[in-house]
Amino acid sequence: MTAVALALGAALGWGIADFTAGITSRRISALVVLWASQWVGFALAVAAAIVVGLREPSGADLLWAVAAGASLALGLGALYRAMAVGAMAIAAPIAATGVALPVAVGLAGGDDPTTLQALGIAAALIGVLLCAHEPRARRAGRGPVAAGIGLALVAAVAGGVTQISLSEASSSGVLWVLLVERATAGALALIAVAAIRGSPRPGREFMPAIVAIGAIDLLATGLFTAAAIEGDLSVVAVVGSLYPIVTVVLAFGVLSERLAAHQAVGVLTALVGVVAISS
Repeated sequence: MTAVALALGAALGWGIADFTAGITSRRISALVVLWASQWVGFALAVAAAIVVGLREPSGADLLWAVAAGASLALGLGALYRAMAVGAMAIAAPIAATGVALPVAVGLAGGDDPTTLQALGIAAALIGVLLCAHEPRARRAGRGPVAAGIGLALVAAVAGGVTQISLSEASSSGVLWVLLVERATAGALALIAVAAIRGSPRPGREFMPAIVAIGAIDLLATGLFTAAAIEGDLSVVAVVGSLYPIVTVVLAFGVLSERLAAHQAVGVLTALVGVVAISS
């Protein structure tokens, strides 16, 4: 029961962090939100490391942590932008389907998927297609694809790569992984901001939201790690993968986002697929 409660806390935290980042990215650059929140997370991870201490890491693990940070920067940057230009209730479930990638890597390595996982992958793909089709976009001259779908798919792939990299890096300890991952993601986002000659500094009025994003995201990751230690990973992974539901509910309740009937079915199908794949 403790593990399930911790995983539910992680799902709640990730959903709130993504929703807050999506709203903030509608007012300032998604890259600015990304780099600033990642450095907030890095500072908190440093503070935790000072209190708890660090053990000796391996070079290979640190390289995997760098890879996790790079894919995290790409994935979150794409997701934040997708939620800024399109419906959060569509972008979040699509991004969550990236869990299919670690499953595919496991299959290549000799894993034997269950029937439920195979059905989950199919459901996730069907959900993506249903969410992506937006008749109103055609009438507006944008074509039949909903805004932000391409970015959400990039976020899904990058999220899957991040999960694979974190798995490979985990033997050096959670704090080492978080430190290297957050520093890499923050640095890459800052470089991207500089490359497009944008202002790297968020306005003072946005700092409370950015601090909240960084802190909640880091806390959620810690809760999920604790849940995996306390209980079976197959159980906590299912519960943790429910975070898009939080984002969807917040987008519906706070922003009054409305979807076409087939898109609502697509959101539900994608979420069911995520749960089945993670089982």
